[in-house]
Amino acid sequence: MCLTRWTAAAEVCGEMCLKPACFVFVLQGASDVAGLVGFSNAKLSSSKTRFEGLCLLSMLVKDSSSDLFQQHCLSWLRSLQQVIQAPPQTIQLAVNILKDLLQYSCQLAELAREVGLNSILGILTSLLGLKTEVSGERH
Repeated sequence: MCLTRWTAAAEVCGEMCLKPACFVFVLQGASDVAGLVGFSNAKLSSSKTRFEGLCLLSMLVKDSSSDLFQQHCLSWLRSLQQVIQAPPQTIQLAVNILKDLLQYSCQLAELAREVGLNSILGILTSLLGLKTEVSGERH
């Protein structure tokens, strides 16, 4: 996997990712990829770096191998569910990544079954809660 395109980061994350701290990686081995997954997870767990974590996660979802995707899909879904319940600055990007995760996971039969059994109810609950919050703000 090679995540070296600034334009890819800009497309995913908008102009905020064009700052010097943006991520440009050339990944050559499994340990590099595992390190990037861990780095992304660490960024997602902090409110101060959540947007950067979402940028990384978006690229991982789109560029990962089937094996890597299957290995991390459920934990990525759980992370996104938590982000959706967080303050609204990152919700749109999280929902876009969620769309990609669900779209790609349905192409892998065993993973689609696991997602359906273990993740969909929680995700729907989070999304419905989000809709209620947005509706409540309008009144």
